[in-house]
Amino acid sequence: MGKYKDAGDMLTRKDMSPETKESLNALLDGIWSNVTATIGPARRMKPEQFRALVDEAPFLAPAALQKGLVDELSYLPAVQRALALRAGLAEPVFITPQLLLGDMKSTPKSQRIAYLVAEGDILRSAPDNPWVAISGSRRRRSRGW
Repeated sequence: MGKYKDAGDMLTRKDMSPETKESLNALLDGIWSNVTATIGPARRMKPEQFRALVDEAPFLAPAALQKGLVDELSYLPAVQRALALRAGLAEPVFITPQLLLGDMKSTPKSQRIAYLVAEGDILRSAPDNPWVAISGSRRRRSRGW
């Protein structure tokens, strides 16, 4: 036991100890520092400029574009066509996640482009198939290409 040993706190406390709060804040500060140091330069901004923009968020799409947080605004079919062209395909090809994972093993990393769509309710999956979620009589399948 000690000030920073808090495994038992969930059984003995109703609130966070100052030491736990200090530890978690230090961890989150480190993660946030890495995020801003990575995304800022990728958006051609200094990390402090990126932090200031995040403090102003959320933005509507046109404002995000104007502030340099996104490169362009487009509808999903146009994005799918652009990715297909980048992959050297005339049209997008839609496959199941199982086929994607199987195909990735034989494709060199430098030739891989995957755009996965995850939409719908978050449900528990069937234990034998993580790609199928079951809720009552409804079934949802993941889609991707």
